[in-house]
Parts: sequence; C-alpha cells; structure tokens
Amino acid sequence: MLKKMMVFALMASATACATTYRVPQQEAPPEWREDGKPIGFAPVEGSARSFPGNLKEHGVIMEFDVENERTAIITNTLEWTGPFGGTNIIPAGSPAYARQFSLQQSSNYGSYFGKNLNAYNNPVEWCVPRFDKGDAVCIFWEGPDRARYIDTSGGTPQNASPTSPSGMVGPMPQIQEQAVDFGHPMKVQLVVDTFRSNRITVAARISEGDDWATLGRGSKIVFEEDDTVILKRFEGEFKLTAHHASNGAITDVDVEVIKEPKAVRMQTLKDVLEMFMALQAAEAAAKAEAAEDTGETGTEAAPVEE
Repeated sequence: MLKKMMVFALMASATACATTYRVPQQEAPPEWREDGKPIGFAPVEGSARSFPGNLKEHGVIMEFDVENERTAIITNTLEWTGPFGGTNIIPAGSPAYARQFSLQQSSNYGSYFGKNLNAYNNPVEWCVPRFDKGDAVCIFWEGPDRARYIDTSGGTPQNASPTSPSGMVGPMPQIQEQAVDFGHPMKVQLVVDTFRSNRITVAARISEGDDWATLGRGSKIVFEEDDTVILKRFEGEFKLTAHHASNGAITDVDVEVIKEPKAVRMQTLKDVLEMFMALQAAEAAAKAEAAEDTGETGTEAAPVEE
C-alpha cells in the first residue's frame, strides 16, 4: 500500500505542470478568429464510392475523400516542455488545421446542466498532426503572449479530439494561412458497426489509413419481417438484407445500391450529430435506446467541438 501511494505521489508531482486552459479575456487576432471561415471537412467532388456485396461487422458500405478546409503553415519553430518532462518541438514549416473547441462545464448532481465557458470569446485552435504518434497537439490562444499546448488522445491526427482541458504553456505560433498537403489521405466512411438479433448499427467515421475515429453515435437499423431495410445516407439509398445464424443473431448483410451516394460537406462534429439525430427520428422502425444510469459525478470541464 505504501509503495502504491509513493508511486501516485510521484506521478502527481510529474504532472503538476499541466494546467487548465484559461478562457481569454481579449479578442484574438484574425488568424485565431472564426470570422465566418469554414472549419471542418471539405468533400473531394466525385470521390464517393459504394461497396455493394456481402459485409461482415465493420464492413464499409460507402466512402468519400475529405480534406480539412482551413489550414495553415506554422512559420516559427515551437519548443515547450511536456507534462512529464522532456522537450516537444514543432519545426518551422509544419502544417496545421483549424478547429473550434469550447470549454464546457457540466454537472449531473440532481439534474444535468451545461455551461459554455467560451460563449462570449471563442478563438479557433490550430492543431498539428503527429502521424508517428497517431494523434495531434492543439494550440489554444489565451492572450497576446500566451498559448497552451494540449495533447489529444481522441480522434485521429487530422481530426483531433481533446479529452482534457489541461496542457502546457508554450510559445506563440506564427500562423500563415494557406492550402497545405498533409500527405495522408482522409475519408469519411459509412460502416456496418455492430450486429444484434434483429438490428444492426450503422455509423460514420473518419478514416486515415488504419487509424479511424467514429463521428458521433451510430444509428440503430431494425430490419423488417423479410429481413430487409432501406437505408438512406449521404444522398444515397441502399437495400440491406440480413442473414442469421441458427441462434437468430445477424451474421452478415448483403448491400445493394439503389441510388449512388454523394460526397457531402461535413462542417463539424456538431453537424454530424445533428444529421444522424434527424435520420434516427425519421426512421420510425428504430427502437429508442434505453437510458443509461450514469450515477452522480462532480462538476467537470472538458473541451468539445463547436
């Protein structure tokens, strides 16, 4: 027990330098403001393709290529100390892409509430992909001379998703907005996610080679008595036919393309969630998911994408 306590104390000491993002009190310069500029994924026109045939779990129904819309080059070399010590370096000339995260404070004591701490001042963040680590570091503007570097363990290198508002203070990057080539193709995929006895889950995800991250929660698709269902996604239409094992569980589905899909612009994670919520509401056959008892937790803050 003593040994465990000592290890915990050492870890707490090592991470003590990582502090929470501070909501800025001043207006950010133009390169750190949204100002109506698109932030998200731009579809590559004509890149949509379908994959009719037999699919197992996690099989791809269709996909299309996308690119980050607002991009830049960081023109100065950035160096800062990580939370566990050691030096992190972003070389001059590194490509970056813009995102807009908000610091949300939430609690579910008695009843849930949420508060957007960036409601009145929300600069964009510039994220630098680290393909060798499979993640990205996102740089948050806190003031004219103060930037915070937050490592992202969620998402993918070109679709960062911070899971904590804590990071390290570092130098201010010099941002030169321009088109860049990240050298790693990225695509949106519609996949057959999970199988059950009379339904499947269909989900969208961002894929970068073997690295991928789901965009929001999947949609439950319930089959008719004849084991077929019509699925409409990305302006396309698909007929799915389920096959069952002896115990009744779905083992695979046949996919027939009725109408070819299109590459559709997906602005942010929020847009994706709203799109799929609307589709779920329109599918009268889909059963509502049982509410999960999360129990009581304390007030916490976390960055979410606008």
